[in-house]
Amino acid sequence: MVARPSVFYHLNPIVELRGGLGFFYTIVENSRNQLEQRPWQGVRIHWPTFRPIGIKHYLKLEERLLWETEVWDFDLALRFRYKLGGRIPFNESRKFYLSQFGEAFVNFGGEDVELLRDRMRGYFGLGHKLNDTWTVELEFMLQRSRSNEIEDFDVNGHIFKLKLVKDGWVW
Repeated sequence: MVARPSVFYHLNPIVELRGGLGFFYTIVENSRNQLEQRPWQGVRIHWPTFRPIGIKHYLKLEERLLWETEVWDFDLALRFRYKLGGRIPFNESRKFYLSQFGEAFVNFGGEDVELLRDRMRGYFGLGHKLNDTWTVELEFMLQRSRSNEIEDFDVNGHIFKLKLVKDGWVW
């Protein structure tokens, strides 16, 4: 179960400030379930832009308050996320585009109570700009993770997403 209310502010055409609070409840088979509250702050930078290709950088710091629900053990950890990607239109009208992103997660502090704590993700997608307000995207995500710092990264997630976006808001 997930809830992630957030706000963002366009400082200028290049920089966007973001913040929010995430609530997560994870049911783990053959292990302890986990409750998490995650306040976070971030900045998205739209730079450089090589028309018609736009590149985005997204830096995010998360404060992770984690509880194992069986014994209510508490852990506090910080996680830094960096996402780099962009869109490449593949027709003259720029209504259809290819999107790609790479994202790395780095944890600081806290005990190793989280399963799959370090992650790397790759996103690939196709999008269609329906009009000036609405966009639809089909996205594929490949996720690699590890349970601790000494293990190798292993592929453990293949996720498809269909997104309907209105003025930057995902529905």
